[in-house]
Amino acid sequence: MTFNPTHVNLDSKKCKNSGGVAVSCVVGSVCFSFTGQHAPSTTEVFYNLTAYKRVGSPARSFFFVSGREEEAVTDRLSLTENTPRCRQYEIHIADDIRDKLNPLAFDIAYGLTETREKRQTSGALTPVISDDSPTEFTERLKFSLLCGADEVCQSDLVLTATSDLEKDYIIPGKNTNLRFAVSVENRGENAYETEVHVTYDDSANFIKAESQTPNMVVSCITVVDEPVKGEPRSTVQKVKCDVANPLLSDQTVKFYLDLDTATVVGDNFTVEMNATTTSLELQPSSNVVTAFFKIRLEADLHLTRSSSPEQLFYLMTTPDAEMPSDLEGFTREFAHVYDVYNRGPSSVESSQLTIQFPHLTNEGHELIRVMSIEIFPDDLMQCTATKLQEQPSDLDLGPVSSSGQNITHINCTTVQCHNIQCQVALLAGTQNVYIRITARLNEIIFMALRPNNKLVHLQSEGVVKITSGVAQPDPNWPDAALADTQVVKETAADEESEVAIWIYIVSILAGIIVLVIIIFLLIKFGFFKRKSKEELDELKRMSLAHEPEEEGENLQGYQKY
Repeated sequence: MTFNPTHVNLDSKKCKNSGGVAVSCVVGSVCFSFTGQHAPSTTEVFYNLTAYKRVGSPARSFFFVSGREEEAVTDRLSLTENTPRCRQYEIHIADDIRDKLNPLAFDIAYGLTETREKRQTSGALTPVISDDSPTEFTERLKFSLLCGADEVCQSDLVLTATSDLEKDYIIPGKNTNLRFAVSVENRGENAYETEVHVTYDDSANFIKAESQTPNMVVSCITVVDEPVKGEPRSTVQKVKCDVANPLLSDQTVKFYLDLDTATVVGDNFTVEMNATTTSLELQPSSNVVTAFFKIRLEADLHLTRSSSPEQLFYLMTTPDAEMPSDLEGFTREFAHVYDVYNRGPSSVESSQLTIQFPHLTNEGHELIRVMSIEIFPDDLMQCTATKLQEQPSDLDLGPVSSSGQNITHINCTTVQCHNIQCQVALLAGTQNVYIRITARLNEIIFMALRPNNKLVHLQSEGVVKITSGVAQPDPNWPDAALADTQVVKETAADEESEVAIWIYIVSILAGIIVLVIIIFLLIKFGFFKRKSKEELDELKRMSLAHEPEEEGENLQGYQKY
């Protein structure tokens, strides 16, 4: 079996397959001839032609017969002694062929068509093929490799890869897309089936590959290894990228490789890349790149607060109907709420919320009693409070505020405070947990402290701190808060309303006095004095005397006109 041309030139596509696509092709010629002793002058052979393919791999070539691609052909040929006879077949090369380095193989098997029935019918001996002539053999068709006279391609691949991270660490949830700029350069002869194999921890995911070299397509797929029975599941994910086939001498292909790192876990993250080829690689050490990143957990815990109600009245004329009978003196109820919100991007495995809540006076008298501590959701936080020793005694809050407005503050600088410690469980990004502290103010003790104060600020303080290996960004949202309830004397509003009535009375009296003065001045200057009857008649007579003269002047002017 011979081929024309003798090598496959994949750049030349002179044939069309059954789908009308231009493909590379050659003409294969199968030739037979025979000679022998006491052999007939004519005979007939049958033969099978098969385009060899590896098990599990697609065919690389086909016989084009009657407008269709066939992987095998069976035919017959009549022969005359000492006269060669050939039959030609158009052989198409698969358009998506990958293995362009190893030759194409064609298996040939043949035999004589004389059958047992013919021998029995004729009674004559039939010819047989000599043992010196093999009836099965393989012919090979090489590719035009353009790799010198020896047709051995010696490539020299150089792989480089750089990430788009400015720092050497990944922040899960923030650095959601890790991009590598990958470059594969061939400094040797043609590199066939050039690929880049990427491995990394399976907590990351492959997104896409995007070629940056014009007219070059880089395609990548995730490779899944078959699980081995009895062995643990692999924690490594693999991606195979088809770069070029071949990557020509002095050619460079560049592409982007994107990985999703939003959910990576552990202390570090490693990406390994390896460029491979079926050509003979001269320096394999330049084909490997390893990128190492630390994993930095970063989250911004934001603490906010609120008060309910914002103003708490004391010395109220109406009693609190909801006050339990066993809470004598603790007349006014209020609540402070602290909300811990994780702004992300990472989760926080553990954190601590500390709240300082006013409780006893400096002399040990119970000024404020905590009634309940509620947590929502209750499975995300557990809290404990310190127990302070109560000792009844005379009370004193300290000096009145220096602002001169008779205002003071009840906080941890003026009284003794409960220390409420809360352990926060795993808090994912954009997740929150809040605590509501409901308490009551002892109005009797409060009045003994500052009976003349009309407004007092009752304040608690909260601070949240991350206790796991998670860093806070800089700058960050506030992680401390101050809840404030204004304690207002209800009778102060009544006092202010009485002062307002006197202002109205004074204003009315002042208005009356001013009106009287204005009237007096108008009378003094004769504004209200009327003319006498004689003066009015004289003015009327003078007015009538002027009317004829004015009419005569008007008539004269009209005649002149």
